[in-house]
Amino acid sequence: MKVISIAILLVFGWLQSSAQMTIDSVIATAYTYECFPNNTTYKAVLKINIKTINSTFPKTLTALTFNVGGSTNAANDIANLRVFNSSGISRLTNNYFPNFGTTINPVGLSPVNGSDILNVNNNYYWVLIDIPLAGVPGNTVSVELVSATISSVVYPVSVGATTFNEVIDTRSNYKHKEANVWYNNLNLGIDFNCTNPQLLTETSQYMSNNPEGTGSICDADGNLLWYSDGEELYNKIHERTDNGDWLRGKSSKHTSLFVKKPGSSDIYYLITPTRHNLDSVHYSVIDKSLDGGFGDIVTGQKNLLLMTDPVTEMMGCVNHCNGKDTWVIIPKTNTNEFHSFCISSAGLSTTPVISNSGGPMNPGSWQRGTCRPSPDGKWFVLTYDYGNCPTYLYSFDNATGIISNPIALDPGDHDGAAFSPDNSKLYISRTHTNGNIYQYDLNAANILASRTFIGTASPNSVGFSAYILQLAPDGRIYMNADLTAANYNRINFPNLLGTACNLQLNGISLAGNAGCYLGLASSFNSSFFNQNIEPIDTLVIGFTYDPSGACPGDTIQFTDTSSATGCFTFDSYFWDFDDGNTSTLQNPTHSYASSGTYDVTCLITMGCGDTLVSQTIPIVDCNDCPGNLVPNPGFELNSGIPNNQGQYNLADDWNNCGGSSPDFLHTSGTGAAQLPASLATTVSPFNGNAIMGGISYLGTFANTREYIDVQLTGPLTIGQTYDVSFYVSNGYNNGTGGIGTNNMGLHFSVGALTQVANAPIALVPSWNNPTVFYDSTWQQMSFQYTPTSAVDHITVGNFYTDGATTIVNFEPSSPSRCYLVYDDFCIVPAPTPISVSNDTAICQGEYLTLYATGVGPFTWSDSATGFVFTTGDSLYGLVPNTTTVMVSDTTDTAYINVTVLPNSSASVNAVICSG
Repeated sequence: MKVISIAILLVFGWLQSSAQMTIDSVIATAYTYECFPNNTTYKAVLKINIKTINSTFPKTLTALTFNVGGSTNAANDIANLRVFNSSGISRLTNNYFPNFGTTINPVGLSPVNGSDILNVNNNYYWVLIDIPLAGVPGNTVSVELVSATISSVVYPVSVGATTFNEVIDTRSNYKHKEANVWYNNLNLGIDFNCTNPQLLTETSQYMSNNPEGTGSICDADGNLLWYSDGEELYNKIHERTDNGDWLRGKSSKHTSLFVKKPGSSDIYYLITPTRHNLDSVHYSVIDKSLDGGFGDIVTGQKNLLLMTDPVTEMMGCVNHCNGKDTWVIIPKTNTNEFHSFCISSAGLSTTPVISNSGGPMNPGSWQRGTCRPSPDGKWFVLTYDYGNCPTYLYSFDNATGIISNPIALDPGDHDGAAFSPDNSKLYISRTHTNGNIYQYDLNAANILASRTFIGTASPNSVGFSAYILQLAPDGRIYMNADLTAANYNRINFPNLLGTACNLQLNGISLAGNAGCYLGLASSFNSSFFNQNIEPIDTLVIGFTYDPSGACPGDTIQFTDTSSATGCFTFDSYFWDFDDGNTSTLQNPTHSYASSGTYDVTCLITMGCGDTLVSQTIPIVDCNDCPGNLVPNPGFELNSGIPNNQGQYNLADDWNNCGGSSPDFLHTSGTGAAQLPASLATTVSPFNGNAIMGGISYLGTFANTREYIDVQLTGPLTIGQTYDVSFYVSNGYNNGTGGIGTNNMGLHFSVGALTQVANAPIALVPSWNNPTVFYDSTWQQMSFQYTPTSAVDHITVGNFYTDGATTIVNFEPSSPSRCYLVYDDFCIVPAPTPISVSNDTAICQGEYLTLYATGVGPFTWSDSATGFVFTTGDSLYGLVPNTTTVMVSDTTDTAYINVTVLPNSSASVNAVICSG
């Protein structure tokens, strides 16, 4: 970006009295760009200075009006015209940058309103715009300052005012764009967002103390987020963030590495090693949502300790083989150890994977050089720029973080290192001796013997030629530029063998700007530059469950169907069934106590990262009883599994009227309470795993009864009719049954009934079965009941004496008795039928009116398509075609046939339509 000459637009000082503030001039400065692509945010287009005289009675700027009419299509190509002010400081830095105002969609004359009290002398404002993805390459974007409104006076801008004019460029389409903008110190950088990379010059004026490497990070579209020299953090508008000072990094080749937290849209880690052999490694947590979206370091999460041992100034980064997590690799001083830290969705793990590489002892005096993984995460290179220590090439396992298998390359005086984007070549620079650059073929049978001299970098005034080699998004390898250099050197075709890789000494022109003899952006995730097919390894995560329509109490088999190839390994499983129960088995079973939908999750641990898979599991109410007023209607909820008769109290909510001891039977029970073959009968539950049973007649003991009762979820409404049902069976006689009786009853009461000893409760039940019942299969009993009082309990059993009960001996047994088992009680309000309008015929274009009465609320829809017309007591509107209207509420559904007649025809009801 360049700033063109300043034009004085207004001179008003002579209009005002010298006793108060006067407006002296308005100065506009337009920016120019070599790279101006679409899908760009916060692009500076104008700088404005309102100069004042005298400080008495300061004036207030309330609006700046711009003309974007000179643009080809401002409505499509410009968004978010923002004006920021800097409180008299002539730079976009150091937190003097509040938002004056914003116009979201500027078209034609576009005012930006705000309120800013002017200072004496200079008042600076910056105009920034967004170019949306829809911005058309080749279109012109024009932004002209028209006027300034100051203390209610409009100051027009004279003819010949400086106007921003740029043509939208075609945005580059590299696979990864997170490294598309590089910022060095001394106001130099490279922008890879256009087809041809362009020089940048608008860095923060504060970033000048570090003469070496820097780091930066962009979003997925290539828009700059932040950059750093290891000591301070700068945002996209070159402002040092509020909490971005006093970082623990120092001047070094790899000063600052940005890594996005997997699974997060806002959280990034900034890792800052110090200068060689001096201190530890620290990291800070950045939240992009802070500072109005410009981002900043989170309070209390700055300069957190990552590695305590004195370390080299070197640091590498590459993706985990799972394609989500990231490895940060740091060599430890005076050892052959490498510490690999994993960043996953759980955060940055401060417990490293430690490799004892078997390579050389890292020299302690000078810890300068390069450590860098290959883009595919399979290789790792380590160089030193002093002494006679050779460069070492290692194998890297991006599944485990382990470095191994060192290969010694040529010794001495090597510093810069970079891999080709296809991972087939390694480039090493001999920095101090002569600036020679060598290529190694990683596909060769003898890698050491494949060493090829490809050329010499441009001489450096302090002897640091090709100090940094950095692979770029465009597939080229760039080198640092000297203070007196005219260009960045680069290797244009690093995938090619030998000198065909094309070392170019006159790469990107510095356009007369001073380079920095050691400086270049050099801290990136190597995976940003991988040109190989991704992912290299495959991973499929999932599970199945059976049966798919399970009822409460049913056993469900969960089966892990995950599969992987290559580096992925499954270490452990953690299932959460969304009902308070969990499992660590790979293929667990589980049963639910009640119906509903459950979000089942399986957390699979793989290496340093976790993968979560989930499904929503429906557990259906197999009694088909929505809104059931009976709690625990199928006895599936319990406080324990029965192991004997008479343990009714283990079933939640149910009781015995205080006298007898009915039986709670369960498929997981033991002894006399085990199903299907219990002591009393042989039967499987109608649904689920549990039932309740009791004696209706016992031949050896006269008038012996067992009752079960439960308090409803609430009292019934007097006068409301309810549907009541339950399932009953005798089961198969196992030698202690064989009797069928009538008088199976159910009684509603206010409060619980009381049984004395085992005797019948003497009352006429609300419902009674008058016929003899004896059946080994499950039969549903159903009736309707309308309460006359606010009843809230039901009791089930035989309410009549032996003398008033019909007894039939179907199967001789000893002792003979009638034993009944129960399952799936249901009490719900009876449906109230919907009353609707009659079938009707209307003319085409005529509005239709239909009505409904009933419980409500009503939903009106097209029965064929399910399209919902409206909700409410009536339907009013146009129906374009003949259709059947469906109206439904919580208890019923009704249908109305609507015939739409064409013009000039008659219906059977003599409706005549005419044009």
